[in-house]
Amino acid sequence: MKKFLLFMFIVICSQLDLSAFNTLPGIDVLLKYHTTMLKGKRLGLLSNNSGRNADGKLTADILATHPELNLSVIFAPEHGFYTSVAAGKDVSNEKLFNTPVISLYGRLKKPTKEILDKCDILLVDLQDVGVRSYTYISTLYYVMQACAEHSKQLIVLDRPNPLNGENVDGNIVEEAFSSFVSIVPVPYIHGLTIGEIAYMINNEGWLGKKADGSPLFCDMSVIKMENWKRSYYWEDTDLHWFPTSPYVPTLDAAKGLAYLGVLGELGVVSIGIGTNRPFGYLGDPYLNCVGLVDELPTNSIIRAEPVEYSPIYGMYSGISKPCLGYIIFFESDGEFKPYTACMDIIFKLRRKNPNLFKYSEIKGKIPMFKKVTGTAKIMAGILDNPSFDYKSFIEKDVQEFKEKRKKYLLYD
Repeated sequence: MKKFLLFMFIVICSQLDLSAFNTLPGIDVLLKYHTTMLKGKRLGLLSNNSGRNADGKLTADILATHPELNLSVIFAPEHGFYTSVAAGKDVSNEKLFNTPVISLYGRLKKPTKEILDKCDILLVDLQDVGVRSYTYISTLYYVMQACAEHSKQLIVLDRPNPLNGENVDGNIVEEAFSSFVSIVPVPYIHGLTIGEIAYMINNEGWLGKKADGSPLFCDMSVIKMENWKRSYYWEDTDLHWFPTSPYVPTLDAAKGLAYLGVLGELGVVSIGIGTNRPFGYLGDPYLNCVGLVDELPTNSIIRAEPVEYSPIYGMYSGISKPCLGYIIFFESDGEFKPYTACMDIIFKLRRKNPNLFKYSEIKGKIPMFKKVTGTAKIMAGILDNPSFDYKSFIEKDVQEFKEKRKKYLLYD
């Protein structure tokens, strides 16, 4: 009997994908195999609170205290190094680990030649959230462009896409709507790691042109992760989640941003900003949102339960009536098409409550909505054609992008 149980244990273990529980981010792989190429070099680092090794130690701290490495400057994206500054707010420069920290959000978005002259190699370790409008990709873009213009080597320390590497959803940004919240022509949910999107930006020639009209390219490489697969959600990596911004303190908030972020740009209902679950509620004090999710197409990863809640700041704070709606939960597996699901909500709300979407009510939100969605077509549908076939519009771009991105995928 004991031999049989031992045999069954071995058989079961052989069928488990145990590698899923020890994903090593690029920083760990760098320290494990590649520190020799950094010795004697002045290092720059684009990172923040989200850039950490598998044990949770800050990459900036690791490099600053490494006895054989020389960290000379740290660059921080939107929200500051400790990801505590509210969206859209300027970030002050500071000093951490006895190293100057230069903000790349606000007045300065691209490092100057004078700043880049402080380093020989620039490392990037940022935890992206897999959503095109999240500005970490835009900051990466400008850093790559600066490195290309001033002949600096760039190394991206790769990290997981928390929405997994198979999930692609949303229309591609049209050239007229390229902006800091949609800087490259990819779908809203691109299904790439930060290393893969950097690789794609560079090799597609998206960094612009030289004075002679030839494409601008960056001398870049990617330190791949160990034990990460395209099918993995964040839960499969066994890594800790660290806040990437004040509104994305948890993994559920990252998924909620992917699901409800575009709706939030319209400001027609609450999506939980000002609560303990940003991007984790859907409701309104004056509309009956209960029943809305039940009428939408089912999605195996999203679970919604009826609830009342009261934001303590932002939309609907300071009023006596609570919001009626849903608390949103996300399962760890199943198909997740958050952009399309968000459009389902928007167009359902539009049909049920047309007064919410009057031009006079939302006109101040329209420019940013177009930038975030990367098109004017969806806004035109909301205003003038609530039966607009957004699913076909999205699916055409998804299939085109999936074909284009194949040659940039670094993982199976």
